[in-house]
Amino acid sequence: MTTSNEKIEIKVSEVAAVLGWKYTTAKSIKDRMSPKIKFQTYLDCEKKLREAKEKINNELSN
Repeated sequence: MTTSNEKIEIKVSEVAAVLGWKYTTAKSIKDRMSPKIKFQTYLDCEKKLREAKEKINNELSN
């Protein structure tokens, strides 16, 4: 199980699926860090996915 000290990896394909983007679009935005609005959307989604995975791991470990 993942502990709070371990980094939870979020795949580009996971973010793309949540946002309804093609994988290549999400990967390009992540790599180029632009356009700024879409990159911020990508980062926000990645953060929410990470928080969700941490919550699930915490609930499963109890």
